[in-house]
Amino acid sequence: MAAGIRYAVNNGARVLNISLGNDPGDAPLVETRLALKYARQFGAIAVMASGNERLEGATRPIDPAFYAVQGLGIAVGAVTRKRALADFSNPAGNRPLSFVVAPGVGIRSTTLEEKYDVLSGTSMATPHVAGVVALMLSANPRLTATQVEKILTTTATGGLS
Repeated sequence: MAAGIRYAVNNGARVLNISLGNDPGDAPLVETRLALKYARQFGAIAVMASGNERLEGATRPIDPAFYAVQGLGIAVGAVTRKRALADFSNPAGNRPLSFVVAPGVGIRSTTLEEKYDVLSGTSMATPHVAGVVALMLSANPRLTATQVEKILTTTATGGLS
């Protein structure tokens, strides 16, 4: 993952959709954290899936999404059509971090072998936010990663129950 982040940044990526991570209890992703710091130095914005382990007791995002605590990106949870946090979606936790939610239940997506399926997860929610970030940067390329994150987190509307 770390090599992929560096490759993307070195080739001009400003938005990184990271819809993967470790399992709760796994060792921290140290090399990935360092790559996210590298990306941040070049103004890239990491948009990261918070994980789907809440039903197993997760109380915060998985790595790398938890690195939003260190200002290294935005963690994304999943909501249902009724704007409720999906029962599987890892929550923001009790430490301040950039965290938003997006539709992540019943999302039509591509699968292997040129097929489609309806899937659920924070990995389905994250691309929605990455797309918004890309639109923001398209409208104003001078926005910094910090400005984008602040705009997103302060203007997101809730209705979460």
